Amino acid sequence: MSTVRTLCFVLMPFGSKPDSTGALIDFDSVYRDLIGPAIASAGLEPIRAASRPPAAPLAQRVAPK
Repeated sequence: MSTVRTLCFVLMPFGSKPDSTGALIDFDSVYRDLIGPAIASAGLEPIRAASRPPAAPLAQRVAPK
């Protein structure tokens, strides 16, 4: 029997982007190394926007009926 976990939807930038000082922030690493594991350790399933090809409209993936 599988356990259903509550989803935690994450909307954030992808790739590397400069901050206000010009230093690059690798948002993929931030998600992979910090945000995703923190969400999972809280017992939730992290879902990052556009991390998978959409099988359904966004609203249905985040809040299914």
